[in-house]
Amino acid sequence: MNIKIIRENEEYDINGYRGEKISDVMKRAGIAVEYDCGGIGKCGKCKVKIKEGKSMISETEKEILSNGELKEGIRLACCGKITGECTFEVKKAENNFSIVQKSIGNIVVRGNEEGYAAAIDIGTTTVCYRLFDMMSGETVAEVSGLNPQREYGADVIARIEKANRGELIKESELIKNDIMSNILKLTEMGEKKGIRKTLINKTLISGNTAMLYLLLGYDCEKLGVYPFENRINKVLRIKSEELFERDICGDVIIMPCISAFVGGDIVSGALFCDVDKKNNSLMIDIGTNGEMILNKDGRLYCTSAAAGPAFEGGNISDGTGSISGAVYEVRCENGKFSVKTINDEKPVGICGTGIIDAVACLIGNGYIDENGLLNEKYFENGVKICDNVTIRQKDIRNIQLAKSAIRTAIDIIIKESGAEYDEIEEIFIGGGFGYYIDIENCIKTGLLPKIFGGKIKTVGNCSLGGAMMMINEEEIKRAENICKMTKEIILAEKEGFNERFIENLKFFS
Repeated sequence: MNIKIIRENEEYDINGYRGEKISDVMKRAGIAVEYDCGGIGKCGKCKVKIKEGKSMISETEKEILSNGELKEGIRLACCGKITGECTFEVKKAENNFSIVQKSIGNIVVRGNEEGYAAAIDIGTTTVCYRLFDMMSGETVAEVSGLNPQREYGADVIARIEKANRGELIKESELIKNDIMSNILKLTEMGEKKGIRKTLINKTLISGNTAMLYLLLGYDCEKLGVYPFENRINKVLRIKSEELFERDICGDVIIMPCISAFVGGDIVSGALFCDVDKKNNSLMIDIGTNGEMILNKDGRLYCTSAAAGPAFEGGNISDGTGSISGAVYEVRCENGKFSVKTINDEKPVGICGTGIIDAVACLIGNGYIDENGLLNEKYFENGVKICDNVTIRQKDIRNIQLAKSAIRTAIDIIIKESGAEYDEIEEIFIGGGFGYYIDIENCIKTGLLPKIFGGKIKTVGNCSLGGAMMMINEEEIKRAENICKMTKEIILAEKEGFNERFIENLKFFS
């Protein structure tokens, strides 16, 4: 049967089949499906408007309709099914994300080869690329974009599950194609500056363990179940033609991972911040999977916490990624809210840094108590921050869960190392979220301990910075040594974890 899809000024005519999900029809038309929940009908980000015809309403959608959260004629692409010929309208996905490429600090590049290399950081949400001179470390060109695997879910667990259900090859091809496309962009940008393609003879890739598994096409079955296999515990060296079936970027060097959930991005960040050389230092990457590594008197400890996508706008009613118009800063004075948006555009939603600010404002102005409960006046409809942004009770709960996951991980890694909070001399916050976040509000919400105040440094994309250092064999050995000597702490195995997690749901510093 014929299905017509309208997206702004574009129209697609494609064959559909009775009982087929709308999202599957969209994918076959080459249209990315945006959702944070991995397609289980929880985030509501994949709404489409039925213009003509009908689609089968799923049980999930019936529940949402009964709650008044889904209007008649609007379907969720991940749940709604085709019952006959129909026309539906979809919004064009936003690709103008504000993505942090900058690495704050001194990148020590001591290459002994002339030419150029590409450094790549494969994040769960974004992918960043940098072309640089291997002798001087000078950056020649940079590009970045959303991880194309987002259509399989916003977090690593969702993507692992999809890979285990037969989507591994598709997920692998998505990221490989993205890399090849952006390597060509880098070389074109380099050529404009007089650099020949043939001089790009090394590609250095960092990322969390799951993203590297998906790139390499490794079976993810044992990655998601105990005892959580990690096949990338040493640096991998692969020829470009072996990985991409063409010689596009020379020798490929893959950053090693400590474990299934503490990946190459943290090893890379540890290199960049010299955590292995700095006693009593802590590096934290706050994201969907919060990872951290601690040096206590020369001994290294690491852990990870499943924070979920709330810090990146996921599972938030009016949440969005860091796109143009996203509210990234919120202030409140005398009960009046003021906001700043990316590119000073009209507010379209609120991203992670804005959510932390908003919650801190609600705490400071008495809208919510220490348990996260909204005042009765706002409990049903939430607190309107600005046009298109209202913070609701369920949003506060999702932030509580995310921040408790990170804070509990910090508490336990410090305890297990035998350190005291005041002994930690330097705290590095990496990643895009950490780059823009208001540290004072992180402390006010209890995401970070108050005693850390004055010791925190934001380091931006330290994963990309650390990847650049891997052109040197000494740094490769150092990365492998970090993996070998770091003790992983499994949070759920620690006595008192549940009690501490519940306590950290409260808003305190």
